[in-house]
Amino acid sequence: VNLVLEGSTWIADVEFAPRDVSEDADRIYRALSWAGTGACSIGFVVVERRAPTSAERAAHGDALEWIATKSQLLEISISGVGADGGAVLQTV
Repeated sequence: VNLVLEGSTWIADVEFAPRDVSEDADRIYRALSWAGTGACSIGFVVVERRAPTSAERAAHGDALEWIATKSQLLEISISGVGADGGAVLQTV
């Protein structure tokens, strides 16, 4: 998995197993290719965090309690309905 931050959006480049290595991976890849879009789920643990700046609070509101500065990725999965409506599959 290649994970890159573009502006305020995380972009993950996920690689499937090569064709014919896994029937499950082949079936999922075909289904995603046909459907075109789907939801993603990302699991991570915050390792380091800091208080937001005044500018960040002004932009995102007082509910912003902290900013994650370092995290550990645990999993990325494709799901029918994701918990974060902004986490979507862009292309296959």
